[in-house]
Amino acid sequence: MAERFTPDLVEESPDALFSLSHARVVLSWNRGAQAMFGFTSNEAIGRPLDLLIVPPEHHAEARHFTDIAIACGDTLFETIRRHKDGSPLCVDVSMRACSPKNAEPFLVVSKKNVTALRGTMAPTQTQLDRNFVTTMTHELRSPLNAIIGFTSLMYKGKAGPVSKTQLEFLQDVATSANDLMHMIGGLDELAKATAARLRPEPTELASLVDEVCERVREDASRRQIRIATQIDVANVVVDRSAVKQVLAHYLTNAIEYGPDGGTVTIRAIAADDRASFRLEVQDTGPGIADSDLPKLFAGWCRLGRSRRRGGLGLLTAKQLVERHGGTVGVTSAPGEGSTFWACLPHVLGAGARDAR
Repeated sequence: MAERFTPDLVEESPDALFSLSHARVVLSWNRGAQAMFGFTSNEAIGRPLDLLIVPPEHHAEARHFTDIAIACGDTLFETIRRHKDGSPLCVDVSMRACSPKNAEPFLVVSKKNVTALRGTMAPTQTQLDRNFVTTMTHELRSPLNAIIGFTSLMYKGKAGPVSKTQLEFLQDVATSANDLMHMIGGLDELAKATAARLRPEPTELASLVDEVCERVREDASRRQIRIATQIDVANVVVDRSAVKQVLAHYLTNAIEYGPDGGTVTIRAIAADDRASFRLEVQDTGPGIADSDLPKLFAGWCRLGRSRRRGGLGLLTAKQLVERHGGTVGVTSAPGEGSTFWACLPHVLGAGARDAR
């Protein structure tokens, strides 16, 4: 029975899943792979993977890990791949060798985009902790992907008719499973954000803000939320990926908890000391009670009597900003919206904390 639904299950997975021959030719390519790399299944299937998404300088590495997967059954590693548009992607890769009956042995590959968390890791206890978290979250994601996939197939009636009550139960299972997947992703993200070395580079703030806005524009448009920007700081020297990650967490929260038809405003303002700047995201949402404000950057908090539970996004943002030598905070009041802010140095330098 499980084999009957395997292709549909793979297609329903939120991860990028595809299979390869031992010659590393693409045999299958799901929607998650298309979303991550930009290639449709028609464009990918039948083509050598190395010519599709593997940068030339990583060809030898890719063949090496393929050999390990074939010899040992599976392997897990982090590497660089590329999008259809040529941009680099840092990904977690899991490869597993399979040998179905009456078929050429092949490899099943799962990839997760961790580009925003890239960095060279310090060989310390922090690195060991991160490796443990990466392995643990991978092991949790595998069965959870199956739960999400099979639940989706049952909800769509592909396992037989379901009643209205069963549909409601399946929707509850799907919601809880996706929430758990989000929590697992947050844990992995936090571990990597804490361990990665910061890489300062000259950054034009306006273009950075535009990139993050583009990432959430579809979600905002769906709910008719307008995104406004006021960028009064031109150029800074920061870890671009880290600051994008901070802004993405603030902006995602503002859209998720803001009202339909509301407005989200992003500001970059020079501080009075001229040595730092303040990045703000203001929403027109319901606001947050004073008693809940101290909990927001702690991670996995429950706010008041509501069912709203925070993940690890704000805690990750706090870690990244503090490693820049900056500070985070929020101002809010019930019925008046919220403003999440991060104060960062213009030039990442002496105040920064490297991974330990």
